[in-house]
Amino acid sequence: MISISQSTLNIYLNCRRCFWLHFNKGIGRPEGIKSSLPNKMDRIIKAYFDKYRIEGTLPPVIAGKIKGNLAKIPLNLKFEDIKNDLAITGKLDECVELEGGIFIPLDHKTKGDLPGGEEYSKRYYKLQMDTYSLLLKAKGYHTENFGYIVYYSPARGDILKGIPFETEIHKIETEPERAYQIFIEARNFLKGPLPEPGQNCEYCAWAGKVRAQG
Repeated sequence: MISISQSTLNIYLNCRRCFWLHFNKGIGRPEGIKSSLPNKMDRIIKAYFDKYRIEGTLPPVIAGKIKGNLAKIPLNLKFEDIKNDLAITGKLDECVELEGGIFIPLDHKTKGDLPGGEEYSKRYYKLQMDTYSLLLKAKGYHTENFGYIVYYSPARGDILKGIPFETEIHKIETEPERAYQIFIEARNFLKGPLPEPGQNCEYCAWAGKVRAQG
């Protein structure tokens, strides 16, 4: 069974050749040095939310802007589609439980500046939220077709008192069936031959230059 996560699905959308090599040959894209700051911020935000989960309330950063309470369910989800020999995986940053046992995915994003409008989320993160809705439904949770993205950006203030943050919350409509069809398409693509290099893929371009020097 092939296991495809939401993040590796992005490779399929970016470059079919890189995706094929990743799964069929175990050849991943080269990675450079990554900043540890985003991961550290992510852990801090999640710990902040966990504190209020125990108390049964919403954190002040979203209280009054989002209804419900922080859900007490596993956030690491996996759906095994036996028919298509496919496992779809994803890890939610957070999940909100609304009245009536409705579960809504919530994702944290840290940025230098707030995006200033929901079109940004629809352009860059809709498939991610589609996938989270798909996984919740596949695992038997009652959910609606929307999710929340909370953006955090450093604001001016007295750094000795802790760095203050500005926030922006986007409510994004989700299409879980759309995500499912893309996962199936990607799974079936792996059964075919090695595709040509991606025209706009920097990794394929780099590999081509290396071969040319050969």
